[in-house]
Amino acid sequence: MLFAWSRFSVMHTGWIALSAFMFADYVNAVLPLGPYGSGLFAAGVIIALVLLNLLGREIGFLTQTALVVLLALGFLSIAAAGGWLAWQGFVPEVPKVLAVPEQTGFAGFSAAMIFVFLAFGGWSDAATLSTEVRDGRRGMFIAMLGALSLLLAIYLALNWAFIQGLGYEGLAASEAPGVELLNRAFGAPGVGLILLVVGISAIASINSTLLVGARTTFAAARQVPQLSGLAVWDKRHGVPRRALLAIGAVSLLLVLFGSFSQSGFNTMVEYLTPVYWLFLSLSTLALLILRHKYPDAPRPVKVPLYPVLPLLFFSLCLYMLYSSVVFVGYGALLGIAVLVLGAILLALLGNTSIKPSSTEELL
Repeated sequence: MLFAWSRFSVMHTGWIALSAFMFADYVNAVLPLGPYGSGLFAAGVIIALVLLNLLGREIGFLTQTALVVLLALGFLSIAAAGGWLAWQGFVPEVPKVLAVPEQTGFAGFSAAMIFVFLAFGGWSDAATLSTEVRDGRRGMFIAMLGALSLLLAIYLALNWAFIQGLGYEGLAASEAPGVELLNRAFGAPGVGLILLVVGISAIASINSTLLVGARTTFAAARQVPQLSGLAVWDKRHGVPRRALLAIGAVSLLLVLFGSFSQSGFNTMVEYLTPVYWLFLSLSTLALLILRHKYPDAPRPVKVPLYPVLPLLFFSLCLYMLYSSVVFVGYGALLGIAVLVLGAILLALLGNTSIKPSSTEELL
């Protein structure tokens, strides 16, 4: 239940606010929004997507499919911009004022890795939609393995394109590298294109998190009598209406919090990262313990190089947990405080559970 609380109050809602701020920051780089414009823009995006998902499950899933296709085309256009500049023999200029990192050495590397691994965050959320996948376990395996492989390829292609168009120094100094890259490659139309790509990326990320987060919150709320008000399934539209509204409300509160910082995006990274790596660490540890305790239990999914691979991943998770607490700002303290608050609330509510209804009753 504490994991469900962390997803509701920190990880899912923090990611929604982070994505909305990312979109707002890129718009602000082209069309200045004013001192509070980024926060208002981010809030507007979240409200619009919550309302869209309230219209029905089919609309939410169809919207997500269309957004993913458009996003893939957009990422290809960014990679093409880097390829176009490389083909023309373009040599990036070294910026007159070089970026000075706030942290260097081990601290700088650790802080950088937080953002690197953030690019792959959320891959495990696909498992929460497993009951709605027609091909069952095989379909989930193909989807998760395929998504990770595709994400890795896209990530490498985009970074190659940025280096081709901006150079290492220019990339480090840029606050909106996509805008600068597309502007150098295609001029003003390129700036409009990158805004479209970033907008689609942010909207797709928020929409997918709403789809997953609302269903996780709904399922968890059914286990606690005092939270049963969130465990209401709208059979007409096929969505957990109250859970959607609750996630939207918490996301808006985080946007408000981030608006008072110098960078809402960075503050949300700080907010969710320690909790994210804490539960990844615990999940990996649980895998090791359960496989040792129940060696004969059926396991349809094999773990290659067991136990070496899980132990390596567990070490990585502990390192990232340490980095996310020590090498980031005050947002991390708030995320940890919210997690502790959830532990206290769950202890006060007790362990009384509600018997879940069948999937057929929900759908």
